[in-house]
Amino acid sequence: MENKNLIGILAIVLGLLLLVFPLLGEIVLSTFVSIVFLLIGIYFLGISFGEFSKNKVSAILNFIFGLITLMLGLFLVGNVILFDILASFYFFVFGFLYIFSGILGIFSRISVFGRASSGIFIVLGILTLILGYLTLLNPLFIAIILGIGLVIDGIALILFKGDTAIE
Repeated sequence: MENKNLIGILAIVLGLLLLVFPLLGEIVLSTFVSIVFLLIGIYFLGISFGEFSKNKVSAILNFIFGLITLMLGLFLVGNVILFDILASFYFFVFGFLYIFSGILGIFSRISVFGRASSGIFIVLGILTLILGYLTLLNPLFIAIILGIGLVIDGIALILFKGDTAIE
């Protein structure tokens, strides 16, 4: 079995688990993200202490960034609600960026294809804003979105032939 197929099967299984047990999936995701933030915070704090004798400004900035990410990691441990709020914020930021990019593209592109792709960016931005709003309404929506995404990606990984080029 190819590595790609194994990853596809794993993605499908994880996606189905998220769909069947969304609250458990939220807890696991929140814990995983908190551990990542904790490790990043510790890393940057370590860099700041090692760099203090060489460049004080860089050391102070690394210390501040490390402290912020370490605190965020500590706040996220087991805090599913904060994780959902941050994920909703992520959706809102990217939704507005998509819309802004689409509007800029409409006014700056000359070809019809460029304007059509800019329109698609606006639609994606609106959909992303809707996802952010739905995530605020129901925190389990993040697990459902990720579950569906993992199942679709897993199927695509299994079905896609790597030797064919898309032109």
